[in-house]
Amino acid sequence: MFKYFPLILLVGLVIGCNQNKRMSHADAVAHIDSLKAELLRTDREWSVRSKKEGYYHARIEYAADSSIEIEEGVMPIVGKKKFEDYPSVHPDSVFCLGWTPLRVEVDSAGEMGYTFGGFAYYTKTKLGHDTTYYGDYVTIWRRQADGKWKFVMDGGTDTPFPVMELK
Repeated sequence: MFKYFPLILLVGLVIGCNQNKRMSHADAVAHIDSLKAELLRTDREWSVRSKKEGYYHARIEYAADSSIEIEEGVMPIVGKKKFEDYPSVHPDSVFCLGWTPLRVEVDSAGEMGYTFGGFAYYTKTKLGHDTTYYGDYVTIWRRQADGKWKFVMDGGTDTPFPVMELK
């Protein structure tokens, strides 16, 4: 019996360690809820920075290396390097873009998530009159190795009225 003691001890340790790695359902839900709150905070911070620094400048901080941005009527922008070069050719001082997230979801692994909400785009018409466009957006996010959320895909569409809530 004593010759099997080290093997039994090893099996017991492995089983015991694996038990500790499993989260209870309540712990898993709490973990996902904290990641959702973190992602929501990141999305809101990006909007605040967009209003202060300009959208094209602010998005660089939140873009993953292989990010894609899609907009109506233009070709997609692919890759963080393109985002970094974009402000030098496209001024973001002629408009102000801000948004409000209305929904956030994170996958059960805590690695991917999305935010959905409404945006307002403030600019001037060709005749110089102030005007506002509204729309909705969806941003797909990936959690990075350092724990930060970076977007991998972002895009939106125009709506006739502000998107203030989900029904």
